[in-house]
Amino acid sequence: MRIIHFCESISYGGGIASLVSNLVTEQSKDNDITIGVINQSTTNEVYFDANVNIRHFNKKRLGFSIKYPVISI
Repeated sequence: MRIIHFCESISYGGGIASLVSNLVTEQSKDNDITIGVINQSTTNEVYFDANVNIRHFNKKRLGFSIKYPVISI
């Protein structure tokens, strides 16, 4: 199965990063996993297995923008 997770950021120290890390570790054993990181990437990101695809959208400004959710994975 192909699973896509979208999250604001995956930096260390955040609750979302911990949740996504644990969830993806378990799901990647049997599934094709892609993580879509919306905000601009930072240097202290959580690392995942090599079979997990990570797509960065590098959104720099706060607030809603229609152009960032329109993607092809």
